[in-house]
Amino acid sequence: MKHTALRALVLVVALEGCGRFRFDALPGASDATGGDATDSGAAPMGCNAITRFADDFADGVDAGEHWKSSYADPGTSYAEVAGEVILTPATGISGSYAGYKTLRAYDLRGHRAFAKNTQLANAGVQNGISVEDDAGDFLHVVVASGSLSAVTNVNSVFTTIASSAYDAAQVYWGIEERSGTILFETSADGVTFTTFAQTPSPFDMSLVKFTMFVGSGGSVASPGTAHFTAYNGGVADGEAACAASTLSDRFDGSARAPTWGNGYDDTACCTQMQAGGTVTLGSNGQLGYTAYRTLAGYSLTNDQVNVTIPSGPAAASTFYGDLHIIVDTNNTLSLQVTATQWKPGSTVAGTQTLSPVARQLGENYIRIRDSSGMVNFEASTDKVAWRSLLVLPEPFAVDDVLVALEAGIAGSTSSASSISFDDYNVP
Repeated sequence: MKHTALRALVLVVALEGCGRFRFDALPGASDATGGDATDSGAAPMGCNAITRFADDFADGVDAGEHWKSSYADPGTSYAEVAGEVILTPATGISGSYAGYKTLRAYDLRGHRAFAKNTQLANAGVQNGISVEDDAGDFLHVVVASGSLSAVTNVNSVFTTIASSAYDAAQVYWGIEERSGTILFETSADGVTFTTFAQTPSPFDMSLVKFTMFVGSGGSVASPGTAHFTAYNGGVADGEAACAASTLSDRFDGSARAPTWGNGYDDTACCTQMQAGGTVTLGSNGQLGYTAYRTLAGYSLTNDQVNVTIPSGPAAASTFYGDLHIIVDTNNTLSLQVTATQWKPGSTVAGTQTLSPVARQLGENYIRIRDSSGMVNFEASTDKVAWRSLLVLPEPFAVDDVLVALEAGIAGSTSSASSISFDDYNVP
């Protein structure tokens, strides 16, 4: 997955270079240019709340890769140290930013996301929190050179909603959505928050990522460091991820739906094309991968995901497709497909185990189903009768997973090939 770093932009009120991230996707219509009644866009209210994930940073690592979207421009860095996230701006470099950013996107509607600042970087450096969508839109709470500001960027238009002197006692900074209104907030204790600015919600808040960031639009000779802790108070609220079956997509339209915003494409080898109700992932024969991958985390517990494979891969190629369930890089469930085989299995603590099974004529439907602690890998010719390919005990919790439709070539170059996917979670 590739991430573009924060870029310098110019704002008024001592917010020079408040920045622009590359964003992963927001929900909405199933496809960018079309959809139908069976396609799911935003997840339903009541699951995937932004408060379901919290972090006190006490373990000193990004456990579970929850902050895997983090970035550091040249000269900057980020690290978890002794219960804090320490963000180091660049010395003498303008337009350079670092951010600790969630991999999964969450629902801000009816909720507040916040973090505690325990140390500001020096004058001339921006310290801030942000919620962002895939369209390049964001909301910021920013403290810079003694000024506290609320900032929006919508369709590349920056607006400073409010700016005032910063009260150093207000160390908790939050962004909240209530009934279509965005509240920019501060607090001295992390319990009682005071709104210092508000605006009508300028974009969809049902899938946003949270970032703690630092940087400057200009050169700062002695920038210091910014320290944050207690993301969402350090204690998650216990709400669940949405059930995996709540997302469906017929892939109507010509562009990847924002719901799949954590997808990626190794451009040296691979292509993605969505047309005619299918997604086609292709390779020129070089090593590398491409994927549609969900932006939000979902719960597979006692649920299932399924997809249709109208065509591919070619018999003469080592190219393969994959219905992939991802906790993190080292812990996944996988149902790989070649022209002649299914390869169900798992990667646990970095060790992959696959169990090849011959692919029968007409088996163009696959699913991964969890039931009472057992994971079932299955194939079908008609989506009615399912053949068991492999059953294994849950090797890890599957209540917060990313789902991907992947394809690629590993190990050695091969001939060009492709695979098509259709009707994700469509009955």
